[in-house]
Amino acid sequence: MQTIHYHQAYSSYSDSNFAIQAIGIRDIGVPGIIHRPKGSGDYVLIHFIDSAYVETDGKLKETGRGAFLVWEKGCEQKYGDAEKAWEHSWIHCDGARVRDLLKLYKIPLNKVVKFKDSALFDHYLLALHHELSAHARYNSTILQNCFQNLLIELSRLTDNQEQKTVIPEYVFRVKLFLESHFAEIVNIAVLAKQTGCSQSLLRREFKRYTGFSPLAYLMHLRMTHACSLLRDKNLRISEVSLRCGYEDIYHFSKLFKKSFGASPIIYRKQL
Repeated sequence: MQTIHYHQAYSSYSDSNFAIQAIGIRDIGVPGIIHRPKGSGDYVLIHFIDSAYVETDGKLKETGRGAFLVWEKGCEQKYGDAEKAWEHSWIHCDGARVRDLLKLYKIPLNKVVKFKDSALFDHYLLALHHELSAHARYNSTILQNCFQNLLIELSRLTDNQEQKTVIPEYVFRVKLFLESHFAEIVNIAVLAKQTGCSQSLLRREFKRYTGFSPLAYLMHLRMTHACSLLRDKNLRISEVSLRCGYEDIYHFSKLFKKSFGASPIIYRKQL
């Protein structure tokens, strides 16, 4: 594979929901150990194309080729190779959207796992880099969808037993229904009846496999969609509310502020 080397900061892309600070694709680390005792203040997804060393349990341990790691905010980071240069790809990102997606797809945090498909990881980083650099005005929806697809692929391919758990068919069907009909009136009792289980069982198993209750996941989908719609200043707040499944604009505004710390009007002004 042809070597590609980017190291570009994206300070212009940041909001209360999702942000990309920097991307490195097939970056060559110089000999030495990088040490950030208090972390980097954001989430770091890093893929070690070459073997390097990462501190776990107080000891520097060799990762082997094709290792992958996600550091959460505030976690100490110590990694590298004191003897030779090493190739790796990485992304620094932050926001509630990142936190929620990592939880949703059960991506292991602060733990080295095997992920040997470097081309796949680089593919999504290149797509993010292209969207941010190749257009006069990038599209937030494309960026967030691309990042979400990356995490979906990681959840499939990481060598972690928890990731190999198969989601029960009825949980998957409910999840797919919510993702396709989040702007409609959703009745959890009806969904439970259609899947042949009780509401309590559906709530418990849905949260077990997704990290959210059905209603919490529904609101998560609606609020995420609202953030994208608010970038279009031709849309009234009332229309955004309706497109996200809320006829009552005041109720929508209250939920939005609870999720992001600002009303839809203030959020739009901050963009």
